[in-house]
Parts: sequence; structure tokens; C-alpha cells
Amino acid sequence: LQILFASGSKLYMLDRLGRPVNPFPLDLGKEILLGPDIYDFNGRRRYNVMVLHNDNTVDMYNLQGEKPEQWKGITASETIVGLPEPVRTGGRTFWVVRTSLQTLIFPFYGGEPLTRAEGDRMIRSDSKVTPGPDGTVTVLCYDGKERSVKL
Repeated sequence: LQILFASGSKLYMLDRLGRPVNPFPLDLGKEILLGPDIYDFNGRRRYNVMVLHNDNTVDMYNLQGEKPEQWKGITASETIVGLPEPVRTGGRTFWVVRTSLQTLIFPFYGGEPLTRAEGDRMIRSDSKVTPGPDGTVTVLCYDGKERSVKL
């Protein structure tokens, strides 16, 4: 049993007796606003963490403080208000990112959002994102309509 937490720009891990675990603390180089969330994507105990930095970027790190080679980062023009939520559809995992204005959906390794809309067709920032068949999700837009979005 271990606990992982962040303070400033560092990740800390303590064992059940409160002792630091090597190689922690890890300095990520940027202040952490929220997080970490921890994931074991393949069930092999190769954990990754996600944090929201105070520069409005979300980054993924392994437990050595390194970003995966494929990681492109997540950011938005408006303020990101929480850590990404994973959604699985069509055998793939995507990241649901809530901002002060809308909900965006990103590929697993970040980069550009897969959902782009303007005005009333934007996905509401409080919308449920429900996985559907064949790589789709159902979302609620600002015009009050539920839409199926192919990812």
C-alpha cells in the first residue's frame, strides 16, 4: 500500500509506514494544479499518472517522471477545469476533458481534440459522454440535442 500525491511541481510517494519510496520525489518541472490520477492501462502494474499543470496543460508521466514517447500533451484555449476522464469505445481509449466552456475529447496520446464545434453545437461542459457502438459516443450539446459523435 502506497500513497501518491503532488505538491508544487513534485510528485511524492510514501509507503504504508510513511517512508519515501525511491525514486520519489520527482520534479515534473511545472507547477501541478490538480492530480495526480493514476492508471494501469494494461493490467501489468506499469502505472502512469496524469496531472493538470497551472499553465493549462495536462501531461502523462510514468513513475520515473518521464512522458511516454508518443505523448503529445493536452491543452485548450479555455480553462481546463478538471483532470481528464477516460472513455473506452471501439476498443480504444479517449480522454474527455472539461473546460470552462465545453467538453473536448482527445485521442489517447493527446494532441488535437477530436471534437470541434462552435456555438450551440458545442458539447456542454456538464454533458455525460456515453460510449456507443463502433467508436462513437453520445453527448449533449448546447442546443439541447443529443448527438452521436464518431471518434
